[in-house]
Amino acid sequence: MLLTTASFLSILGLVAWVLGHVYSYQGIATLGAVLMVGVGAAVMVGGLETPAGEERVQTDTNTTNTTTVDGNTTSVTTTEQTATEVQTTYEQIGTTSSFPTGLVLTLLGGVMTLRAVEGGQL
Repeated sequence: MLLTTASFLSILGLVAWVLGHVYSYQGIATLGAVLMVGVGAAVMVGGLETPAGEERVQTDTNTTNTTTVDGNTTSVTTTEQTATEVQTTYEQIGTTSSFPTGLVLTLLGGVMTLRAVEGGQL
């Protein structure tokens, strides 16, 4: 999961959870907590990565069209095309084994879920 996406979804989940508690909307608080659990699980499965740069891939395409009428070749058309495709490369963000980010986010989301379901105050 991209670092910016994980950060945005984590902040969104935390804000929803806090607002749900402040305004006593148990459902909103639960949705924010479940969003945090989802982000943590996605980070545990795929890790965090950030865009590292771009790679340009150039492909050449040659096309030859031949028209034959009654055994005679009437026209030959050759088309040469060059296409450039830009691919983004990603670099994994390495976290230490003593601080597994995905596990911490998942556990935090679990605690937030329990607090949201029981309906207590902050």
